Amino acid sequence: MTEKHLFVPGDGLCGTHVTWDDLEKSLQHSLITRAQLGPNKSLKDFGDGKSCNVEITVYEQLAKIPNGKIKIPKIYASKKFTESNPTKGFIIMEHLRGVGKPRTLINYTPKQLKQVLRFIAIATANSLNASSEEREVFPKTPFKDVWSSGYVIEMWKKNLIELRSWGYGKFKGETERLEEIASELFDLNLADGLAEECGMTRVLCHGDLRPANVLWRLNDEEDLRFCTIIDYQVPDYPDTRS
Repeated sequence: MTEKHLFVPGDGLCGTHVTWDDLEKSLQHSLITRAQLGPNKSLKDFGDGKSCNVEITVYEQLAKIPNGKIKIPKIYASKKFTESNPTKGFIIMEHLRGVGKPRTLINYTPKQLKQVLRFIAIATANSLNASSEEREVFPKTPFKDVWSSGYVIEMWKKNLIELRSWGYGKFKGETERLEEIASELFDLNLADGLAEECGMTRVLCHGDLRPANVLWRLNDEEDLRFCTIIDYQVPDYPDTRS
């Protein structure tokens, strides 16, 4: 019999080793109920299967923030990958209705952006209370872990080529300047040690804070109300890069 492994496709949901039965049992345990998932259950695969443990730890930290401070999707049940559980990690989370991201080209008002900054400030302050055990889950050298990959470097160079020609060469000068200081930009040891260099306490940084991960209540684009920030698959405790 072939040994089950995380990187070997399973016969469960979305080609993983997680089954509906696993999710149902975990929900029953967390919610103290015998209710079962009905025939109308459904799922959508929107992740890449990475960083499950980190995301669970982040939501465990965020759950300690007093109710009403910020909106955090409720976590009904979760299971981390461990030595005794090498193939069945998952998170069962609240589905937020009536929220999403507006069209890409939109001018946000200072009032709207303040809502996002308030969320980040509260989450960051809360991370100061994280125990050393909780911090152990996060990458120690996030910049080196990502940017030491030859693939990422090549992608960066490709983006520079596109930037050079974009807008009829409008950013040619800026592109050449970026190429000149590339060695400084890719000083990964300096980047990973910047907190200590500046005498700063390390705090939780989202790591992928972009418009797609900021959810708004979509009344209309003239009256967007901030809801929450999602997708904590690549957070860390580096410095203040996010």
